[in-house]
Amino acid sequence: MSKKSLRNRAKCVLLASVAVPALYVCSATMAFAQTTASLPVTVVTAARYEQPIQDVLADLTVIDRAEIERYGAGSISELLSRLPGIQSVDVGAPQIFIRGANANATAIYIDGVRVETHDRNGGAPPLSIIDLAHVQRIEVVRGAASSLYGANAMGGVIQIFTSDGESRKWASFGVGSEGLLRGGFGLSANVDDKWSYRLGLQRVASDGYDTAPTVNNTPSDLAWHSGALNAGIDLQVDPRHQVSYVLNANSHDESTYYYANARVVRNSVISGINWKANWSDRLSSKVSLGNTKFSYKKDTTDNYVTSGNDLTFTGNFASDSGVISVGLERKIDRLKDAGDLNNDAIFKSRGQSAALIGWSNRVGQLSWQLNAREDKDGLFGSYSSGGAAVAYDITPRWRVSAGANTGFRAPTIEQTTGRYGSAAVKPETSNGKELRLRYQNGVSEVQTAIYRTNFRDMISTGPSPTFFWKNINSASVEGFTLGGKTLFGIATVSGSLDLMRARNNATGLPLNYRPDESATADISAPVSGWTLGGQWQAVGQRYFNSGVSALKGYALLNVHASKKIDANWTLQARVDNVANRDYEGDGYYATPDRRVFVGLKWQGK
Repeated sequence: MSKKSLRNRAKCVLLASVAVPALYVCSATMAFAQTTASLPVTVVTAARYEQPIQDVLADLTVIDRAEIERYGAGSISELLSRLPGIQSVDVGAPQIFIRGANANATAIYIDGVRVETHDRNGGAPPLSIIDLAHVQRIEVVRGAASSLYGANAMGGVIQIFTSDGESRKWASFGVGSEGLLRGGFGLSANVDDKWSYRLGLQRVASDGYDTAPTVNNTPSDLAWHSGALNAGIDLQVDPRHQVSYVLNANSHDESTYYYANARVVRNSVISGINWKANWSDRLSSKVSLGNTKFSYKKDTTDNYVTSGNDLTFTGNFASDSGVISVGLERKIDRLKDAGDLNNDAIFKSRGQSAALIGWSNRVGQLSWQLNAREDKDGLFGSYSSGGAAVAYDITPRWRVSAGANTGFRAPTIEQTTGRYGSAAVKPETSNGKELRLRYQNGVSEVQTAIYRTNFRDMISTGPSPTFFWKNINSASVEGFTLGGKTLFGIATVSGSLDLMRARNNATGLPLNYRPDESATADISAPVSGWTLGGQWQAVGQRYFNSGVSALKGYALLNVHASKKIDANWTLQARVDNVANRDYEGDGYYATPDRRVFVGLKWQGK
């Protein structure tokens, strides 16, 4: 281990020893004057079955609709970037890096349906697939979950829910900088005890901004517009059986300076059927059949379509000896690519199967979870992965936990045969360890973690101008995260700190887009009939182009405000990049200047 690595770890330990007790004292001092924060009774992502949030062993964060409104974020990626252990980068489309793993190593689910499609921007599904206005809750698991969710979960899992079972109606309209127009509506209703439905539409258009001021001789303000649809039906067949259908669709039309401002259209459709069954008080199961489709079209020679079908069965049996979980999966991925390196159309299909088993239990103050999984890829054969986690409740408020895991990810069809694909790309594998400490008192929460993950044959892109997919023989990520939230008088305060070292072990160069340091701070409070808030975000130096080219660090301040005009109408306003900082998010795209947004929202029952 290098001296620099030892110094970084020493910093982490020292910071944890100071910051965690300080936050605890602060939160404990204020708790007596506050009411208990509302949290979901159960979560489903951490163990793939419903469990009380206090029993979760994974590094989990839940964001409900009240928090979404309080944060005042403009998009899902912006919202998630405020969490510890997460970095958001716009590489033509916003992507999320969890604990230093690649963006394509995060499994994304929407209403229980896995998003299997991907585009060329890292092979990861863009989070713009669904508009934040339709989201009711988000569950985020940080750390490898391959033993539960398979190939794309080496970094973590993001599960998005668009329904909370409540009846509501809403409509919104707003205007902003760069000719921004945003409007939408939604409704959900419980018709009777048997079934309910929801429908939402969102439309956004903008004149755009100059994404490449140093590349083109003339301004390239690239206009764009997008539309999103969210729909769903839930049917309670009988007290023990529920069937649901979900549909999420998005269309994004833009120009891109890379192709002389040519028009690019991206369309995505995610649909699926879920069947939940409670056969008895101890035995339950879920069957999901999902279909996802992503298409990209620039012209007749550069367009492609990826699609995926996913069939999943999970079953859980609860006994006095804990919960036994089993699962079976089958998915088929397809690619049709016209390419632009030659005129030969590419059509490929590949199947994958998996079986998994898990055991979780609690005895007194000790809890544990064990998982094992076997994946079989139609091209690369079989791979095994496993995970183990253990936690000890020191007191009802303090918990210490540790975990170890392995994972693997086979390259996508696009990465092996697409425009930037290479037949030489191999699957990547990982092994990781983590140690965590958590404090909760119903009002305040503090979480801290120290982790290290080693990657073998990490799938990455080559340096400019080729960008072809390749393997990094050996890479490692080690880091420290600290996050917390509490009530300070009338104000809700939250923040995060990340220290990370992500390196290509063969070259010693940093991995793309992973800053060594990053931090966030949020505050919101009711003031004279208004809800006022602000967010500060600092990101240290990062690298791109295979770790060769540097991006300077930056700090941004965003503010937002809202006011209820009456029982139904709310005025909303937001200013991003208040100081109008000139900063770099990605080496190939410029970032926007100060942005202003003002809107009205109507909500009724």
